[in-house]
Amino acid sequence: MHKAVTPKGFALRSALAVTTTYAAATVAYPLDIVRKRLIVDTAADASQYGNSFWRCIGEIWRREGVRGFYRFYGYDMAFRVFAGGILVGYDVFLELLHQQHPPRRRDTLSGPAAPMLPSHASKPRTPGPQ
Repeated sequence: MHKAVTPKGFALRSALAVTTTYAAATVAYPLDIVRKRLIVDTAADASQYGNSFWRCIGEIWRREGVRGFYRFYGYDMAFRVFAGGILVGYDVFLELLHQQHPPRRRDTLSGPAAPMLPSHASKPRTPGPQ
């Protein structure tokens, strides 16, 4: 049975979603920057990084320092937090929906594929001898 959605539970889920989003993105964001720069570099006529991952890291570090690896980090985090909020909201919505209208348990197969299955497949299973 589903537990009731409480404001405290919603706040806890939201805080957990934001925390994990920030933690994972903070670690992975520099790699994403390098990936994006290499993609742009391969499309350019004059290659700046020579299609080398390590050379790209070195050039960013030399020219821009640590800030170069976190360029536009704030915008990306705002988007990720917004998207995470949508997912948490959807999860809470489903729980509220299931509280009002619990899902029915189906013992038999139904739907468009049911007529194509053998007749014994639509019958509930009974435990056999052990």
